Amino acid sequence: MQRWAILSISGAGILLGLLVWREWAHAGNRKAWGAESQRLQASLSDTVSGLEEKREALTTTRRTLEELQINHDSLRDRVTNLEAQRNHLRAETNRQSERARLADLAVKEIKTELESARQQILELTALPRELQAKLDQAEARLKEMESSLDRQAGLQSLYPASLDVEGVATDGSVFALTGPLPEANALPLPVYVCQRDSIRLEGWINRLENGVAIGHVEQWHSSASTLVKGEKVFILPRHRYEADN
Repeated sequence: MQRWAILSISGAGILLGLLVWREWAHAGNRKAWGAESQRLQASLSDTVSGLEEKREALTTTRRTLEELQINHDSLRDRVTNLEAQRNHLRAETNRQSERARLADLAVKEIKTELESARQQILELTALPRELQAKLDQAEARLKEMESSLDRQAGLQSLYPASLDVEGVATDGSVFALTGPLPEANALPLPVYVCQRDSIRLEGWINRLENGVAIGHVEQWHSSASTLVKGEKVFILPRHRYEADN
């Protein structure tokens, strides 16, 4: 009986020791878990904060990309418009150049016929009176050709007058022209400076100095990007709304 009591007390002591050890282990684990939970919570908070910053940065980047796309579309439309204007002006310049060339040929032919008719008149004035009819016909033909020459000269005056290149600045930013110049009260005047086969540049004529028109270049259209003194050119006025765009 006494032995049984001793065994019971020993078992109770062992059981109590096991319970105490379990509680101590649980307390240690709870402390470790609490520290780990705090660390994970702090890490999660930092991660959420970083995610918000990246989300804001992404939103800003998207807005910037949208603005850049709008600017790109606007510039593309502007380039398309300018190319269309350039092609139209080039075609118009070619048409006017061809008309001027044909007018020059017609004037040369009429002058040749006029000289021939004058020579015939000189020859016929020395002939007897019976040739007076031929003389009258020649004089009538002469008057007809003189009238035709006047008409051709009138038509030719409608084409742009030729000007001479006086010089161009070394950096290609300023040009000077002489010849039939615009009125001073029309300045500043937006113009295209052209040759018969192409538009060379677009810019403004700003002032007149001693019979020389001084202007600045906005854009060169020729790959040579210059003009040589003495070259023949003509100017076409630009619409002011084109120059302002």
